[in-house]
Amino acid sequence: MMRTTWKVGFYAKNPSLVVNYNSGWLNTWVHSIRYVMTGTAFGLLHRLDRDTSGAILCAKSYLGYYLAQLQFEARRVRKDYVCLVYGKVQGSMPKKLTEPLRVDGFRAVVAKEGRNACTELLAVGHFVGPGNEDFSLVEVRLHTGRLHQIRAHLSHAQHPLVGDLLYGGGSSSWCNRIFLHAHGLQVKVGSCNPVCIHVLLPSDLQEALDVLRPADPNSATLMQKWLQ
Repeated sequence: MMRTTWKVGFYAKNPSLVVNYNSGWLNTWVHSIRYVMTGTAFGLLHRLDRDTSGAILCAKSYLGYYLAQLQFEARRVRKDYVCLVYGKVQGSMPKKLTEPLRVDGFRAVVAKEGRNACTELLAVGHFVGPGNEDFSLVEVRLHTGRLHQIRAHLSHAQHPLVGDLLYGGGSSSWCNRIFLHAHGLQVKVGSCNPVCIHVLLPSDLQEALDVLRPADPNSATLMQKWLQ
């Protein structure tokens, strides 16, 4: 799925696509919507991990590219995710995870000398799995954009994502990838009104979520929101 304005375009990425500048699908998409992009790294403004689905943002012109980059640098781009983690995430919502993160090889780790990072947990629902395991569905907002930030922060909090073997999450027969989806982006570029996009939970993650049993009425309501 693609949505564009005169300055920026959004693409709903599926989890099998790799986001890098040599990707054939990305070249085809960017060239189909761009005005003049030479020298601007194809206008790609951020990335998603290979196993993560959801919205990515690309600029269609030099002006759109640099105006959007300013919004990212000023942390004015709203980036919302939903993920499924092991265990019961406790505490009143919203709350923030602010441990600094440092890149260590192919992963991020919490470290005092790391870069500042802020992951906000907006809402949580509790669920019971097929083997009576506890799970939590978590709505997340990123305030910084560190490598594997959501995965590293929640793993450090003893709640690794389902399917995330790199950060301690186990595999399961009912979820064949990391349960992480970038469902929302909002950005204001120049004098235009803010552009918002919402990407529905993909069918594979809906099927995985539908395997679980809500632990309480509030969790049932949250589940139905994402199964629509």
